[in-house]
Order: sequence, then structure tokens, then C-alpha cells
Amino acid sequence: MCSIGWQAGVVSTQSGAVPALFTAAVERGNFTLRRARKGDLPQILALLADDQLGATRESADDLSPYERAFDAIDADPSHLLVVGELDGDVVATFQLSYIPGLSRKGSWRAQIEAVRVSEVSRGQGCGCAHDPMGY
Repeated sequence: MCSIGWQAGVVSTQSGAVPALFTAAVERGNFTLRRARKGDLPQILALLADDQLGATRESADDLSPYERAFDAIDADPSHLLVVGELDGDVVATFQLSYIPGLSRKGSWRAQIEAVRVSEVSRGQGCGCAHDPMGY
């Protein structure tokens, strides 16, 4: 179980700002989760490429395939691409997909994937803030 204080549903009052889905006080400042914008793609790609597997399969040389994928994710209400900001800098990302199922009387489930926290932000509570229940 994480021992940070968090609050879901905090919405920014800044004009043109993307509403926060979640905020938490972490060791290095304020961590906020929000819906990703297309302009976040370079930072998201850097996060995806910052591991052994991603370093060989991700490339920011041509953003067009990532932009197409972003548009498809963003247009589908069953998918949510999220970024985490630490005092305004994108330091984390994940994708949440809601999937219908027949089991459990047709219940829906959520799948989380592509979870990344920047190397410099690891150990600061940002990953814990991704999952405030500590699972």
C-alpha cells in the first residue's frame, strides 16, 4: 500500500488546460495524471524507448505511425492514454483499455499497459501514484 496522499478528480481552472485525473504530493513535488495530448508524443516516445526492449523498437525519427496510433486511441472511448507530470514535466505514461467480457455476467475489465516512469523520477513516488491502492 502506498503511503502518499492523493486526490482523484482535481480539475485545473487554467484556460485551455487538460483536466487532471489525479494529483498527489510526492517526494520531488506535485505529481499529476492527465489525458495525453498529441503534443506529448515526443516525451511519451522517450519514456517508451527508455528500457532494453523499447530502445530497439521505438524511434522518434518518424512520428507519423505514433500520431496515427494516438488518433485511434484518442478517438475510442474504451481507451485512455495518460501522462504523468511532475511539476509540469512529463515523467510517466500508461495506456488504460476497457475490455468487455462474457464472464462474470458480461462485466468489463481494464487492462493497463505501456507503464513507464522516467529514470530520474523513479523512487520518488510517481509509480506508486499510478496505483494508489498499491497493487
